[in-house]
Amino acid sequence: MWAARHASAITTVSIALKRELLTLGVCDEKIHVNLHGVDHSIFAPAVTPLHSKHNTFERPKTLLCVGNLLEAKGQHLAIESLLHLKDFELVLVGSGEYEGKLKQQVSALNLEERVQFVGHVDHAMLPSYYSSSHALILPSLREGIPNVILESLACGTPVIATNVGGIPEIINSKCSGILIDQRSSIAIADAVNRLFEDYPSTQDVVQFSKQFAWTKTTENQVRILKQVV
Repeated sequence: MWAARHASAITTVSIALKRELLTLGVCDEKIHVNLHGVDHSIFAPAVTPLHSKHNTFERPKTLLCVGNLLEAKGQHLAIESLLHLKDFELVLVGSGEYEGKLKQQVSALNLEERVQFVGHVDHAMLPSYYSSSHALILPSLREGIPNVILESLACGTPVIATNVGGIPEIINSKCSGILIDQRSSIAIADAVNRLFEDYPSTQDVVQFSKQFAWTKTTENQVRILKQVV
C-alpha cells in the first residue's frame, strides 16, 4: 500500500488484478492494465507436429495439460474426466511434487493406456505438443494470465480452463475455447463435448491469438512510462 500511494503509475497484467487493487483502495486513475503477449515467431502451428490431430481415425483425440504437476493445477481432474469421455487420451507435460499421486490415480482408474506422462519438455518443443493436441486443459484453482493459454492459442489449439483470475480476459470467444465455472471432472468432460460440437479451425484460433503480442504489450508499457516522465 505504501508503494501504491507513492507510485506515479501502476501496471497490472489483468483486469482481475486491477480489481484486487481497487478493493484495497488504490486510486483507479493510477492503474493501467497491460496484458501479456506471446512470441508468435516461436509459438505457431508446428510444421512437423508429433502426429496429425485432424486424423482421428488413427488414434484417440488428444487432451493436453502443460505445467507443474501440483494439486492446485488440477491435473487430477483432467485425468478423472477421461472416465466420462470416450476416444480421448491425455498428455501431461511437466513435473512436480504431485507426480507420484497422479500416477497412482492413473493406475487406480486403469487409465494407463490413455494417460501419458512426458515430464519436462524443452521450451522449443512445446509448439509440437500444442499443435498435436485438440485442446489444452487448465483446471487451475487460481491463475493470473497463464502463459500456457497464450502459447496454446498461438499454436491453433483451443483451451478449456477454469473461470478464475485473468483467464476469462483471454478465453472470451467461441474460437478461443470454453470456461468452466465448476472445477470438476464432469465439468471438464462436458466442456470437451461442447467444444467438439462446434470445433474451431486452427486458422481462426491462431488469428484470435494475434491480439496478444509482445509488441503491443511493449508499446503500452512505453506509453505509460512516457506519461509518467
